[in-house]
Amino acid sequence: MNRVHQIIIIFKNHDMRARYKIRVPSIPETRWLYIYDTLFFIFDNLETINTALRSGDLPLSLSRATREQLQWTRDGIPPLFKDALMIFKPLKQLQLWLKSNKSMGAYAFLMIQQCQGMLDEMAGRLTPDGEEILRSITTIFKNDMKEYGRIDLLRFAFGFTPLARKIIRDKKGFGGKTNYPPIMQLKD
Repeated sequence: MNRVHQIIIIFKNHDMRARYKIRVPSIPETRWLYIYDTLFFIFDNLETINTALRSGDLPLSLSRATREQLQWTRDGIPPLFKDALMIFKPLKQLQLWLKSNKSMGAYAFLMIQQCQGMLDEMAGRLTPDGEEILRSITTIFKNDMKEYGRIDLLRFAFGFTPLARKIIRDKKGFGGKTNYPPIMQLKD
């Protein structure tokens, strides 16, 4: 992911911003999930960025050592960046959902399961390097959810939602046979 940050460094240069007329987002380097925003910026401006990189049009203010480190950019944006964008998208969506004031905590378990499912579905559709990143991130995500995510508590809270009750009834074979009356009704 250092290469993603190198692209941002190139285009944060005042001359590059003025020449190519693109607005580079500020990305906090301490927040790893913001890499999605960086990748999204890169693919949103892919044609411009590839044109600049392939022409070797790097800022004059870069040192010789930095220019040598950026030799990989002569071929444009590598396919691995697209894989990384696909991998980080469900994680970013989960993060935004969890941070939202409109999110219902009882559904967090379901959203985490959906995120894991989306990551699992990606297997086989990525480049070999992308597959390696996917395996690493999936392993870390699942381990963190087990260790810090309080999955049992989230599963318990989800169990009280109407959706979970329907899922449980369907699995047990009660389907539409059981009709639960509302616990409380407002009177006219």
